[in-house]
Amino acid sequence: METEKIQRLPRARRSTKSKRQSSEQQIQYTQPKPFFRNRLIVQLLSIAAVVLALTMGISIFFKVDTVLVTGAAKHSPHTIVQASGLQPGDSLLFFGRARAAGKIKTALPYVDTVRFELKLPGTVNIIVEEKKLAYALQAADGSWWMMTSDGMIAEKIDAVTADSSPVIEGVIIQKPQVGEYAKAAEQSSGDTGIATAKDRLAAAVKILGQLEKWELFSPGTRLDVSDLFALRLYCGPDHRVELGDSADMEAKIMTVKYTLPQLDGRGGVLKLTYNETEQKWEVIYQPWSQG
Repeated sequence: METEKIQRLPRARRSTKSKRQSSEQQIQYTQPKPFFRNRLIVQLLSIAAVVLALTMGISIFFKVDTVLVTGAAKHSPHTIVQASGLQPGDSLLFFGRARAAGKIKTALPYVDTVRFELKLPGTVNIIVEEKKLAYALQAADGSWWMMTSDGMIAEKIDAVTADSSPVIEGVIIQKPQVGEYAKAAEQSSGDTGIATAKDRLAAAVKILGQLEKWELFSPGTRLDVSDLFALRLYCGPDHRVELGDSADMEAKIMTVKYTLPQLDGRGGVLKLTYNETEQKWEVIYQPWSQG
């Protein structure tokens, strides 16, 4: 048995060696090809030239030729285009809509929303929506100004224009600047506690926002915020609305909006009262003779 083991061992070793030699003979080494640096540079330059040509072509094709303005009434189209900073020849590829809209709204207080419509190859239409509501109010120096429904000073006006405009009474503003929000001026020692001029101005802005939302607006409209607990809205010469305090103003204005057409042109006093049973605001109407 031992003799057989000794004889088999050399055979196994010879067999392993022959297999190793045959596998080594099958391996072939190939010399790597030389790296052509110039060829790579030429290819990169070619790609860059194609990209540059496409970019220049697109820039020329998408340049601004015409700028239109839609929806402007209080501001001229020329003024809106100037405020946007957009000029013929500018590239549409680098046109920042948000930035241009911000410039327009900052420079022109009557503008509420701005959007842009692109008509290829080179027309830009600036579509604006202007604020519908603006009231005249007086400054501490006696000058008159127009304030939009969000409390922003829109423009300076003369006394004649103020007489024919909707007016806010009971609050005076100080140092107004176009494009900035109005600031109330404290006038007397009576402006203390909860009845400050700032509070009255805030109440006016709150009411104006609801008047614009419900489109309850006429040239003869007048708003009196002298007493925060007895706010009055004059809808032209025919109706005086007793709003009470500034709470739940949206529901109050909505109620007035749907009540006025039911009066069939009858003038008088409309007093808002809350119906606890039905949990809604109602209007008590009184003719001028009884109001």
